[in-house]
Amino acid sequence: MKYNRKKDKNFWKLARNYLHDYMPVTRNLSDKSVEAYKQSLKSYLQFLEEYRSLVNEDVTFEAFSRDNVKDFVGWLKEHNYAPKSINLKLTAIRSFLKYCSEEDFELRGIYTEVCSIKKQKEEKRPIQYLQPTATSAILSAYDTKTAKHRRNRMMLILLYDTGARVQELADLNLSSLHLETANPYVTLIGKGRKIRNVPLMEKTVKHLAIYLKEFHREANENPLLYSSLDGKPHSLSTDSISLVL
Repeated sequence: MKYNRKKDKNFWKLARNYLHDYMPVTRNLSDKSVEAYKQSLKSYLQFLEEYRSLVNEDVTFEAFSRDNVKDFVGWLKEHNYAPKSINLKLTAIRSFLKYCSEEDFELRGIYTEVCSIKKQKEEKRPIQYLQPTATSAILSAYDTKTAKHRRNRMMLILLYDTGARVQELADLNLSSLHLETANPYVTLIGKGRKIRNVPLMEKTVKHLAIYLKEFHREANENPLLYSSLDGKPHSLSTDSISLVL
């Protein structure tokens, strides 16, 4: 489908607004998520340059034809991308074109045609669960001799009980806990700032009670899991938590 209004000068403007305003602000996605979409679009631009001889300044919405995107999928296969990775890149292109079609109705046809491209079939693997002995070994990785070890042990217990992502754990504050209710739970903020409440086991609540007495004596609104190198509580980074794991 040809699209030449204003010679497509608004293509890069829409691309910039999509990555710098719409994704991080309107959809409230994390920096990592925005970067993943950005890299997917860059892969498509790389394909256009290699197989269509289109350098960046020559790229227009016409380059997002159904045939081009289908050839892009084939190009990814040739480069040994896994079906899941291919589908993620296809999702990024669709998301971008959907945004553009909402900003400019004339682009609706391009978006609709690309949506008709079937995704790759992904191999579904059975979920593998840890055996009780392995779980016990992980939870016993840290003793209770030092404050740091006690904090890390609490971290592992929370991860095991809630199934939280590392970033979700890092974002926990004292107010995220709801332990005084009949059915105690913790509030997690996930991708896209989506909120969900996860119930806590009785054993976890007991561990938290002990942890709070030591690390949150004044019950001020602070990060639940923190470091205090300068005497003040600071949120743990995802890298710090990953080192514990």
